[in-house]
Amino acid sequence: MAASLGLLSIGTDTGGSVRHPAANCNLVGLRATFGRVSRHGVLAPAWSYDQAGPLTKTVEDNALAAQTLSAFDPKDPVSVNAPAPDYLSGLRSGARGVRVGVPSDRWIWERETEEVEELVREAIGVLEGLGCRVSRVSLPLAAETRAAHFKISLPESCVYWTRNFSAETIEGWPEVRQGIEQGREQPFAEYLAGLEQSAVIGQELAAAFREVDVIALPTGGTLNDRCDADTAVIRGREVPARSRAVYINGMASLAGTPAISVPCGFAVDNRLPVGLQLMGRRMEEGLLFRTAYAYEQATGWYLRRPPIEETVGRLPE
Repeated sequence: MAASLGLLSIGTDTGGSVRHPAANCNLVGLRATFGRVSRHGVLAPAWSYDQAGPLTKTVEDNALAAQTLSAFDPKDPVSVNAPAPDYLSGLRSGARGVRVGVPSDRWIWERETEEVEELVREAIGVLEGLGCRVSRVSLPLAAETRAAHFKISLPESCVYWTRNFSAETIEGWPEVRQGIEQGREQPFAEYLAGLEQSAVIGQELAAAFREVDVIALPTGGTLNDRCDADTAVIRGREVPARSRAVYINGMASLAGTPAISVPCGFAVDNRLPVGLQLMGRRMEEGLLFRTAYAYEQATGWYLRRPPIEETVGRLPE
């Protein structure tokens, strides 16, 4: 998508795998409400929260794709049986009056660099200039998102892969095999604890959405992380690099709420894209699209392309 080799891509978002690459590639990525887009025929190893969604260059393209994809499918047991949405009709209605919540919790902001925080806060300032009513929200319990995510996804993935693929096939996938073994060895009590944590995080977000319509925060990314390193240094602290984005992106996944990432600037010598994430209430993708579109059109970051050749040239040999 970033290299203009296609008009539309569809990914599967478990802990952010639509939003995360969208942010890294200056694209728009949507994780729809859990069950809004059918998972039939999709590799979906985490039963409890896998969700397909589109990646596009613009919010309007994303809304059109999501509108087409959002249909009831009895072949997916969690498919939402609801009328087809019309995301395009209100797309240009503007963001005036939308209540935007900004997390006051430092654990969220400190998962990203100071430069990313500055860009995202500037983006929130643009939303306020467009007439959004910005206020603070607190999400302290969601700090357990990544832990809950893996307590649930590892054992579910173990069941999925071993049920659908032969031992010989799995043996050839070392990156999958490691997770399978971890899921097999995990006590069942931890899986139940993960489900309980997920429910608590969902309650916390639901309480926040009684006060605001949208929550604005960074899209968890891997800005400037090395692909051959297990750790990254963020704000002077060494943190695990693998699945680092799940700390932030996993909130919407566990709660089953929609979330969209939209380009909001470039960092690290003005080379690497950054995403603004907007989370909303279940089945309210239309409001997310309307808010994201207003921001996108006011800034124009989506028109810029990452310097692919220059970036690739700087990768370690």
